[in-house]
Amino acid sequence: MIAKLSLIPDEHVNEYLLDPTTPLNSSSRSLFSVLCKLVEELQIAVQGITNLGKRFVATKKSLLGESLTEEERMLCEEHDAQKIGVILQSLIVVDEFCKEVICIIFAKNKVLQLCKGHVQSL
Repeated sequence: MIAKLSLIPDEHVNEYLLDPTTPLNSSSRSLFSVLCKLVEELQIAVQGITNLGKRFVATKKSLLGESLTEEERMLCEEHDAQKIGVILQSLIVVDEFCKEVICIIFAKNKVLQLCKGHVQSL
């Protein structure tokens, strides 16, 4: 929903949702500050998880309904696999969301550059 909101061609939406340099008062939170806090929490949560990269790939494949190798299946069935799975699923959601927002920012900036170029040529 936030990604869809960021598509709105409005200066205030751009500034609040997509610009991490926008100054805010101390009681306000921006998308950037919330994502930073979430990443900090995930960094703490993943500490001590062995085979993090392999587990990340296995969890992502599992979420996509792809078949797992025997090693990936064993990682998903290990002790504390459910707790680790929730952490990894959270990590995947944040990763995919950030990719989506980056694409939106890139596209909006490209459109703005094209619009400015068109206005200047008139």
